[in-house]
Amino acid sequence: MLPPNSDYSISGTLFILDTKTLLIEDFNYDGNAPGAFLYYYPPGQVIDKNGGGFFIPVPGGRENGGFKIGRSYFNEELLVPLPEGVDACDIGTFTIWCMPFTVFFTVLPFPTERIFVQETDECIIQPGLGTLVPFKCPNRRSVGSARDCDFDNCAALDDQLQLSWTVRNDMQMIDFRLCGCLSGDPNLNQYMGFGLSGNTNRTHMIGADPVITWVDETTGPQAVDYFLTGYFQCRDGRGACPDEDHFSGSCSNDIVSVSGSRQGGQQCVIYKQSFSTNDSTCDIPIDPLNMEQYIVWGVGGLGETAFQHFKRASASDPPIHFGRTPVNMCPREVQCRQCSEPFEAAVIEALEDTIFSVSIGPSGADRGYEAITGQVGWGIAYYINSTLVPELVVQRGQAYVFIVEAGNNPDNPANYHPFYITDDIHGSRVFKTPEEKMAETVFAGFDGDNVTAAGRLCACREGAEAARVRESCGSRQEYEESQECGCEEGGAAILIWIPDKDTPDIVYYQCAIHLNLGWRIRVQDAPDPCDELSCPSHATCETYTDPLGGSDAAFCRPSCELENGGCAEDEVCSLVEQTNCLADGPCPPTVQCSPPDPCSTFRCRRGYRCQVYEPTNEAYCEPACDLFNGGCTTGTYCILRQDRNCSEGPCPSLKSCCFFPRCDMHVCSAKENRRSPCIIDAEDSQCDEEECPFTYCRNCYFSSQNQPLPGNCGTCSEHDIFNKCTQRWATCTRRAHLAAYGQAWPRQSLRKEEDFRCHILPCPSL
Repeated sequence: MLPPNSDYSISGTLFILDTKTLLIEDFNYDGNAPGAFLYYYPPGQVIDKNGGGFFIPVPGGRENGGFKIGRSYFNEELLVPLPEGVDACDIGTFTIWCMPFTVFFTVLPFPTERIFVQETDECIIQPGLGTLVPFKCPNRRSVGSARDCDFDNCAALDDQLQLSWTVRNDMQMIDFRLCGCLSGDPNLNQYMGFGLSGNTNRTHMIGADPVITWVDETTGPQAVDYFLTGYFQCRDGRGACPDEDHFSGSCSNDIVSVSGSRQGGQQCVIYKQSFSTNDSTCDIPIDPLNMEQYIVWGVGGLGETAFQHFKRASASDPPIHFGRTPVNMCPREVQCRQCSEPFEAAVIEALEDTIFSVSIGPSGADRGYEAITGQVGWGIAYYINSTLVPELVVQRGQAYVFIVEAGNNPDNPANYHPFYITDDIHGSRVFKTPEEKMAETVFAGFDGDNVTAAGRLCACREGAEAARVRESCGSRQEYEESQECGCEEGGAAILIWIPDKDTPDIVYYQCAIHLNLGWRIRVQDAPDPCDELSCPSHATCETYTDPLGGSDAAFCRPSCELENGGCAEDEVCSLVEQTNCLADGPCPPTVQCSPPDPCSTFRCRRGYRCQVYEPTNEAYCEPACDLFNGGCTTGTYCILRQDRNCSEGPCPSLKSCCFFPRCDMHVCSAKENRRSPCIIDAEDSQCDEEECPFTYCRNCYFSSQNQPLPGNCGTCSEHDIFNKCTQRWATCTRRAHLAAYGQAWPRQSLRKEEDFRCHILPCPSL
């Protein structure tokens, strides 16, 4: 495919018809460039926009010796014969070059490998340029694609994979061709594998010597020699590994002369393999003359580390005698009838159910893991709550529990799948380099470098019924329910994870050992719990944090300030705190609606306070000495006493306003401090001891030390204290004394001064 150029509408697909001819199919060019040329550079030469390459003549070209593209093209074919002495093997990079402005309109590297047919020394270009990849067949017949080549023998390995071969005894080699269907996502590379069994008496994968083939749209067809030591991805030279990765590099890839095509939903790869090699450790010799040999085969997806898994594989195939009398037992084309409709992707929104079970099951081939995730799996995948790789939706602050039963035996990597949560879409942290581990963030499942979530193995397998459901376009649920499942003895591992504010919006659950077993987790902020709680108009929504789960919950708190707490307009709202609620939960008060307060409309005069008689909810006025002295006049004081004559209804206290002498607030000597039974009543002028009992001092001075105070007390009328028992006013007595003035003692001068004292005449003794 030519890289398109939007400035001059250049696009198309380049094909190699043969070593002397190129074809640009669906070629487009608006013809407006000042000078557009077909231009190439030999293999290994660095391209330079200033030139240094070679022109390719254009049929119908004009100017510059007929090299310039002479007109516009619209979805047309441009057949380009190569110049004399130049063939396709001489081209390393093909370009369309604007010479006047030294600009490349498009640049397309040619395949890097060349194949030479020994009999003719003819160059065969490694295919891979676009969707149609013509090449030379092993019998040197030029055809349009690999599936059109002739072979002596053909065997249908299944209805979607064919094996063809021709024995070349003179070269001690066999020409093989594998043709199979492309299924699932056509943008993902898919392999076809075939080779000799690891057991000479039956079909057996362990110890097998397969060749893994595929057609890459960038690098062309590939064929790699593999050796299988286990049913798992290649790790440290163990598992399904290329020969070159086994035994410290002592084995080698002995496959040669690779060509192939990818067209119309099919791919075919042709390669040569020697009868035997010097690699006795990883290669099993082919004996085409004397014996039947058991084989293995499989097809699957190709990942970052090449071979990943078998989608379909041999089970008990009959042996093949490669040197048999030639016979073609295949239809003309592979029958690609498999259902390619993807399974419906599952989503588990873990908003309430926060406990998950984790097990292992089949990936669902191209309808399952690959279609759901867009990643290449390897035959098995995680099942969450018995669902094939669902996307999980979780909330920050919520605790999630994963019950992991995916295998805990590290000595058997095929059944060992520790579970962890990471920001890496592929997983497999155990086998990452130190630099890759530094770039990865792990959220759960590791304690340092040690896995923490590896429990017993609970696994399902795709039996005949599940395979029928998958191939007949059954639903994902039907596929899951038709599997054959079981568990080993032992216990599960528990992983607890609480995503927090630092957790990214997208993370992944994956296997710590293998690539691509799990899928995506979407992390959301927890919604405001008050958004989902409807409170009455007289209450407000508040939140609290659950001490166990750590998440916020909402509750309604009533308020008397909002619509009177829901009480009637004439009722009184009050809040009563709860005493028997749970200590860890919210404890909102309850509303209590009471009858209206009778005092709200009841008025009392000055010095009285409104009170409510509870039995009848009746208001009455109670005298209050703390309010304006109970309404008593200045110079008297208020005293309350019980009304002993009141027996029903509200019984307010009786109030008395009493006179008191000025000196009763001071201290008198014991000699002068005498109790008198006489009282002073400002209201009825009666000496009633119950009304106004008090003690006052006889001949009391205005001094706590019983000494007169200096100064003129003025006239007695300023001390209007009337003793109603004696019908006398308080008297003011004049007294002379010496007062010091001037310098400090002993030089003080003395002078005679007068002062006054005020005293109250006592009542006569009774």
